[in-house]
Amino acid sequence: PVIIATLVEEPEVVVAERMLLSEKKKMMIIGVVIFVVVIVAVVIILVLFLDTKRDDETAVVPETRRPTMAPTFDNRPTLQIVQERGSIRCGSAENGTTRALFFQDLCRAVAAVVLGGDESNLEVVNDKWFPALENRDIDLLIAGATHTLERNVREDLDLPLV
Repeated sequence: PVIIATLVEEPEVVVAERMLLSEKKKMMIIGVVIFVVVIVAVVIILVLFLDTKRDDETAVVPETRRPTMAPTFDNRPTLQIVQERGSIRCGSAENGTTRALFFQDLCRAVAAVVLGGDESNLEVVNDKWFPALENRDIDLLIAGATHTLERNVREDLDLPLV
């Protein structure tokens, strides 16, 4: 079977003309400019509507940050606090195990150095190591705590590798 095709020109049908390369570039530049203008407009609108700046008079202080009558955090170095107090509070493992006794011996050694040979003023605390260290309920933590990502995030600390 042979197919014969004939070009029929109708006066109502407009034949598309080829775009020149310069016209394509113009159209692309116009498209990019419109895109950039839309993005800038969206950013400006977001900045205007999501403005988090507040005047000091209208700022709401969270309940936890309001001034209290509680004592404030002592920002002196722990070594200075311990030496002025004359005793050291050490966080360690539970009593009775060989490991716990080893950790307590390390606490005694540190107390002897820090307090000038006096290791009698040593208090060993066995629970809630990291919160106690953060709140300065203990001065020194000597324990077999593993270094994990979960502990870094949950306890908000960075354990040195010693």
